[in-house]
Amino acid sequence: FIPTRYARKRWPDEPYAAIVAAAAIAGHNYPIYHHFNGGRGMAPFYGGLLAIDPTSVPITTAAGITIGVGGFRDMWAAYTTGMLLTIPWFLWRRRPAEVAYAIAASTLFTYASRREMSVYLEKRRSGELASLPSMRDFMGTYSTLTGHKGEPEAADMAPAADPQVEPPME
Repeated sequence: FIPTRYARKRWPDEPYAAIVAAAAIAGHNYPIYHHFNGGRGMAPFYGGLLAIDPTSVPITTAAGITIGVGGFRDMWAAYTTGMLLTIPWFLWRRRPAEVAYAIAASTLFTYASRREMSVYLEKRRSGELASLPSMRDFMGTYSTLTGHKGEPEAADMAPAADPQVEPPME
């Protein structure tokens, strides 16, 4: 956020803020000091986006979750569609440097998360992960996170033994 915000304030009519934000994602995803093995870029994407166009964050995120859950009934779509929606958002706002940033961010994220995406899609195909029947399920219920339908097993709900209490002597 800070380097992108600085570039935005220092050079408001130049594309430097978008370049800095895209470079932050690339550096996050492929850090030299971790042998080019890093994150997926969602956090630096939103940091850069907040610095470039704060209005876009709640709008594209809410629209992405709504489309992902309501349209696709899919957790991965709900998680990633907001990022993809920044492309038409900046096209609509007629900001070419930011369009390039949104395309670069989406590409970097997709490439960095290709293994997780593959595992996720395989689990969806096999039925191990259920679709999202409603927004309530997206908000963190047990079935959304585990793909488990129904109530947890009784053994899962049993209280754990307190290690401080000694068993009674016979």
